[in-house]
Amino acid sequence: MTAVNKKAIYRELTDYVMIGIGMAFYSLGWVAFYLPNHITSGGVAGLSSIIFWGTHTPVQFTYFGMNLILLAIALKVLGFKFCLKTIYGVTMMTMFVGLFRQLFPNPTILRDEPFMAFAKPLFSKIKLRTSYGLSGNDGIRFGLSQYQYAVRDVHISGNEAQKGMYPSNPYNHKLRWETTRQWNIGADMLLLDGRIEASLDYYIKRTKDLLSPDAIHPSGGFPNYTNPDGRRFEYTAMMLNDGEIDNRGFELSVKSTNISTKNFVWTSMFNLSTNRSKVLKLNNGQARFQYIRPHGSYEEKEYIILKENEPLSAIYGYVFEGIIQQGEHYKPQPNSVAGDPKFKDLNHDGIIDERDRKVLGTGIPKTILGLQNTLTYKNIDFSMFWEASLGAKMLNLTRIYLEDNNRIRESMDRWTQGGRNMTDANGHTYATAGNPSTSVPRKGYTRKAEVQYGSYINSRFVENANYLKLRNVELGYTLKGSSLKLNFIQTIRLFVGAQNLFTITKYKGFDPDISTNGSSAVAQGLDLNSYPAYRTFNFGGKITF
Repeated sequence: MTAVNKKAIYRELTDYVMIGIGMAFYSLGWVAFYLPNHITSGGVAGLSSIIFWGTHTPVQFTYFGMNLILLAIALKVLGFKFCLKTIYGVTMMTMFVGLFRQLFPNPTILRDEPFMAFAKPLFSKIKLRTSYGLSGNDGIRFGLSQYQYAVRDVHISGNEAQKGMYPSNPYNHKLRWETTRQWNIGADMLLLDGRIEASLDYYIKRTKDLLSPDAIHPSGGFPNYTNPDGRRFEYTAMMLNDGEIDNRGFELSVKSTNISTKNFVWTSMFNLSTNRSKVLKLNNGQARFQYIRPHGSYEEKEYIILKENEPLSAIYGYVFEGIIQQGEHYKPQPNSVAGDPKFKDLNHDGIIDERDRKVLGTGIPKTILGLQNTLTYKNIDFSMFWEASLGAKMLNLTRIYLEDNNRIRESMDRWTQGGRNMTDANGHTYATAGNPSTSVPRKGYTRKAEVQYGSYINSRFVENANYLKLRNVELGYTLKGSSLKLNFIQTIRLFVGAQNLFTITKYKGFDPDISTNGSSAVAQGLDLNSYPAYRTFNFGGKITF
């Protein structure tokens, strides 16, 4: 059995185990909380509950019967393979509901159970919940599944251009939706007589059949073109369902009433979220790349890698080890001269090449924190929201362009050769001291620099993107309509506020919160002439009738 097959079997078994656990928790909540307290949920479970309250028909029977009809339709439309896990989930749910109905024939609210007596002084309420869902993404742009032709100028002989037709878009009749399965388990709590509300969630989200373009080799009759300057342009690609991604993490939310008196109230809200992503399956184990170049004077380079067992938005490049100094001979770069950048030989083969690259970090934060405080004194209210982001990296290509063009302070530390004979205005000859810089190479990284090893995609320009930001501040004053003798108005609130007042960070660019590629999940962590978040001020009023 190959390693790939073992991984696939392990992933499948994990899915079934998680589905079983999720169904067990949902069944317990349904039997022990929803049914005895006449709380209905949506979907088939909610309909089964209503039928039970009206007719006393066991919910496991109606639940299974209605799902049986729906599954029969799904099998006809989607096929057995697509519905297999759903069939398993419905079966497990039916079994667990029947089991828990026997174990808890007369359930009560959790806090009234004897075994929960220890929690009464602290917890006012504890609610456990779980869910499992399947969703689809039909983001298949018009035409991607159709065979299309285009017309362009071609040169058959001589210099005269003629119109020719060529296949511009291949069709893929097997193209299907992306599917995302998510399992969630959580708890909601009230503490200290409701003064503290807390919510905790853990989720696992698995996305399969990723919609991804795959360039077609010109031998297939679909031409790829390259500009005279060498920049890649792949005009033809086929959209495929290729890939599987796993996302999982925690989410915590806490709301507290710190002080509550007649004239003064202070409340706080705290939230924390974590996420870890991993590419489980892609392109038959072969990596795919995102390309970039800061300006026309640079070569286009790979900077983001999509690869199995690596996170999304993984920045990929060389490990920078300083500058080669005068008299230094660095064996892995035999053709480099003093002043050139030096890179780490990661695979220890004695030469710096593309195999010496590694993942230098991910552009997606590992942890996001938020804290909001709201103070109210009589008619005056004040709120302030802080946000922190931890664990992300940023490839600062704005910095490299400015540095190579001597437009920032770091440029002053550029490496220069020492020992050159110079003559001053008085005709005196002296030798230059030079600048043995260990960070800024003699010519930078443009084409004219003729850097033979490595590239500008290296760890020196991959910076820590952690930040603490004052996201929002607002001050308001509320008037009652009765005090203004306007009985048709309940309240009038006047407010003034500001957003993005300042950011605390060690990032050398403008704003570590802004990525050039926007919300792209696979290409975060790039700063290429990105505008920082706007600092805005606003004021206004709100009338409640």
